Parts: sequence; structure tokens; C-alpha cells
Amino acid sequence: MGLRKSLILTVCAVILMSGCTNKEAPLPTLVQVNHPIPVDTVWLKHINASSKVNLTKYTPVIDGSQLFTSDEKGNVSSIQLATGATNWHIKLKPGVSGGVEVGGSLVYVPTQNGEVYALNEENGNVRWHTVLPNQSNTAPTYAGARLYVKTIDDKVLALNTSTGQILWTYDQGATQLQLLGSSRVAVSGNTVIAGFSDGKVNALNANTGQLMWQTTAAVPQGFSDVAQMVGVFSDPIISGTTVFVGTYHGSVAALDIDSGTIKWQHNFSTYDNIAVTDAGVFAASTGGHIVGLNRANGTVMWKQDALAKRRLSGIAVDGNNLVVGDDQGNLHWLSAQNGAFVARIVLGKTAIETTPLSVSSDVIVSTQNGNVFVLRLAIPPRN
Repeated sequence: MGLRKSLILTVCAVILMSGCTNKEAPLPTLVQVNHPIPVDTVWLKHINASSKVNLTKYTPVIDGSQLFTSDEKGNVSSIQLATGATNWHIKLKPGVSGGVEVGGSLVYVPTQNGEVYALNEENGNVRWHTVLPNQSNTAPTYAGARLYVKTIDDKVLALNTSTGQILWTYDQGATQLQLLGSSRVAVSGNTVIAGFSDGKVNALNANTGQLMWQTTAAVPQGFSDVAQMVGVFSDPIISGTTVFVGTYHGSVAALDIDSGTIKWQHNFSTYDNIAVTDAGVFAASTGGHIVGLNRANGTVMWKQDALAKRRLSGIAVDGNNLVVGDDQGNLHWLSAQNGAFVARIVLGKTAIETTPLSVSSDVIVSTQNGNVFVLRLAIPPRN
């Protein structure tokens, strides 16, 4: 396992150094937003700071009136969504390795020593914890009686949500050289959808872990090891009978949930979450370009290149708009219809790395220096 972690971290360092090199080049000046919609700050709370660059997803999660946050130092908090007041806070000594999940009155947290903790949603007390075969650096997925976890070495596990008992394990067999990053699994009925570091997307039987189908969404290309690295790093989105995925050095693709057949595929490289509406599929590239694709056939509806060379977060849907953060602390709203900017707010000078979270008329954003914002467009977006 030591060699495994070494290879992952080495590749991570290569990618980050490459990113730093790009960052030294002058960034294009941000285009002005014509007739911008004002952005109100409902509340701001400082939780804690993350490392300088973090490829792990610590996106907050909401359950009812509570917002749950986590960070790599082991801090887990329950916060009143309406006011920002803290309900409870605990610190898990191993450190947290990924985002939290909530379900069945429990908060599920992966830790840096390769465990999953289940905490009481009301007070943060530990209900159970389970040792995994390796660390998980993404949020688990709650689905009733089961909790699904994906580890950094491309294993998917199903756990009993009441006891933490491991019910089954699926081993994809990870590549020796891969990026440090991951996507969580998605669940619909008896189907578990998981994307892996080899560019494949699998459907597993939720009860047994048996492979139902497998589709290649990204094919390694180029001559060097780094150039050939691929991976599914956006969380799969299940909408109706279609699974939408985004891959690094691959594509944005729509797959049939029953067979894995590719309905359409658009060549694109993304390292973070895509967004889906009734009309479109939206993704930000590793180079800071945003594209809007027709949901039905994958054709390009529009492109937005004004954020080129910026490291962007995943994309969230906020009514008729899209919202995305960048590594300079800017949060941008774009029209989902044509990609035009409609609003912008500067949240400081540190990066917005986690995908914004949209709920009702609010957008929740966490920044690299540990601030959590709840923001609202002064003119609420139409739903």
C-alpha cells in the first residue's frame, strides 16, 4: 500500500506543479458583467482552513435545516442553515479524507486512516466506525439500508448503515499510476454507478456488487505516462434512464443506465463535477473553458472562454443559471441558456475548489481559507 500511495502522490505533485506553472502566466482580465444581478450574503462563517492546494472534495451537504461540513484536519460541524449558528462540532483525530454524507439520522465521514465513521446527526456522537481496505477521498453515498464507499484504489464497498458491517466489495483493479482524486458513486434502485481511474464506468448490482455492465468513457492517449492518465472525476449523475459522466483526458458522455450503451459523447477533459438540467449538460474543462451541451444529443449549445487559465470548481445549477468558482476567489453566475455572465462576487483571494451547493434560492460555497458563505441573488432565479 505504501508503493500505491507513493505513485498516486507523485502524479499528484506532477499535476500540481504543472498547474502552478500555468498560474504564473498572466490571467486574462475578467470580462465585465453587463447589468449584473446583485449578490447578497445571507451569512458568512469561518470553519477552518485547508491545505494550499486540495484535490479532495469537501463539499458540504444539507439535511433539512442543517448544513454539515468537514475538512482535512478532522473537523466535522453541524450548522443551522438559516443563521449559520453551530449546532455541534467534533474533531476526528485521524483527519477527514473526503466529504460527508447524511442519511438515516447519521452523518458518514471517511477518515485519513482508511475508516468510515457514522456520527449521530443530533449531537455528533460516534455510532460506529469501520475499517476500509484503503482510504476514501470522496463522500460516501447513502441509499437506505446501505452506504456505498469508493476507495482510492478503485474498490467499491457496500456497508450496512446501522452497524457499519461490510456487505460486499467490488475491486476494479486500479491503474498503477493515477491522479489523486475520485468521484463518488450514484445509486438508482438496484443499480450502483461508479467511475474509475482507468476511464471506465461500471454498473453494479446494489444487493450483491456483481458487475452488470462496463463502458469505457475515456481512452488513454499520448506517449508519456502522464499524458496517458485518464479517470472519471466528476460524480456520475443519474437522470431518468441516462447516466451523465465527465472524465479527465476523455469526454462528457451520456450512457443508457440499463445497458451502458453510449447515447452520445463529446470530447472534453474535466476534473470536477458536471451539471445537468432538463435541457443541457454543462462542464468546465481543466483549462478553464465552460461548455453547454444539448442534453438530448450532446451537440454544443454554447462555449464560454472568459475564464480560461483559471482553475475552476465543479458546476452547480441555480435556477436558470449556473454557478462556478475559480482559484482567485471569484464566484460566477452564468446563464444556462447562452453562457453569458449574469452575476459575480469576490469572496476573497483564496480558491473556491469545492462544487457550490444550491438549495432553494441560496448557493452555499466554501473557500480554501475555511470560510463558508450562504449567498443569494437579489433577484431569485426562476425554477
